[in-house]
Amino acid sequence: MNRKKVRDAVSDRKGVTLIELIVTFALISLFVVLSCQVMASAMNLYHKIQGINYGRQVSDTLMDKIVGEIAGAQVGIKQVSGEGKGKAAASTEHSLIIDNSGNKIDLYDGSGSHIYITSDKYKNSDIKQLIIFYYRVETTEKGSEKKVIYEPVNWTFDEKAYLGYEIKELQFSLADPSGNIYSPNVIRIDLTLKHHQNKYGDYSATRYVECYNFQSEDELDMIIGPGKGDKEEPVDPPTPPVNPDSPDEVGDGKIYIHHNKDEVLNIKAAKNPYKKLYKESSDANTFIFPAGIYKENDTYYFFPKDVVVNKNDYKENDFDKFCNNDNMRNKCHIILDKGRIYTEEDAEYGWWKSGSKPSRGNIYIYQGRYYLCNDEGASPNVGANPYGWVDVTSYVEIKNEN
Repeated sequence: MNRKKVRDAVSDRKGVTLIELIVTFALISLFVVLSCQVMASAMNLYHKIQGINYGRQVSDTLMDKIVGEIAGAQVGIKQVSGEGKGKAAASTEHSLIIDNSGNKIDLYDGSGSHIYITSDKYKNSDIKQLIIFYYRVETTEKGSEKKVIYEPVNWTFDEKAYLGYEIKELQFSLADPSGNIYSPNVIRIDLTLKHHQNKYGDYSATRYVECYNFQSEDELDMIIGPGKGDKEEPVDPPTPPVNPDSPDEVGDGKIYIHHNKDEVLNIKAAKNPYKKLYKESSDANTFIFPAGIYKENDTYYFFPKDVVVNKNDYKENDFDKFCNNDNMRNKCHIILDKGRIYTEEDAEYGWWKSGSKPSRGNIYIYQGRYYLCNDEGASPNVGANPYGWVDVTSYVEIKNEN
């Protein structure tokens, strides 16, 4: 009986046909394709959610820092220095300034430090990141010497904090220029991030920050350029009358720009303390010459920082020699009285193409700030040639003349 079963099984011709095999493989292939599509969709969704989470995390980090600086901006607060009979006190108005392009905001933060906030590539980094520039902080000591508390510095986050993102666009503007919805002390911040390897899509965020030190509309002292969609011109701050025959105190000086009158420069020098400091230093080999604008033999000299004078190299009456030494090129700069004002429009359509460049001592307005030309061959992009331009914004005052 068992032999018969074995023989029947061996001789049985029943099995799987070729068509059945083809159908089976087709169904398996279909299931694999559908499974791959589902997995691909799931991975895309995962990367999208991951990109959103990373973008939100980076955006929140940057926005929190920016809002923290802007919220405490001090506006309409005066700092007064100078005392004693016969001396006029010098005052500085704290203003919040948004440049015309909207990509930079200049202010005094809650601690009273003068800063500006922008976005750009920094040092050797390949990504565009948040930069907060803190100006030099100093206090006036006895005489003309100034004690430096902090040197100027660029503050940035570590590149790892960006999680592969970089800033595509950072814009500042008034939240509501008309004042119908938001009060004038509300600033709008628009931030767009992009992944520098294009692994994730762009991430955009907007925040509104109320500057709590703005007490009322009457106390606002803002110079704000046009925001998105606005065509309003910046409001010029009031300026005192120009009197070139009456020099400012040591360490001061002004560069007056006359609007509505050919926009020429007019320089007001500070009192030149060179001879006095030379004598007062007595047996010392050096003395500190303070930053400021000074005049000697009809030439105006600008010192952006305090400079150490070595008495072994210069004599009591050698101020011209001291200023025109080759080693002083990046410490002492010439300003042309009644010089020309150049703009970014001149750079785009004028001087670089026609060969008419700003000469040493002229002023260039770039992204809402004022720069003194120190090199006739300097690029119109200030950031690309920092040694060719010297920031003199804090010394500039606008004088409107009808």
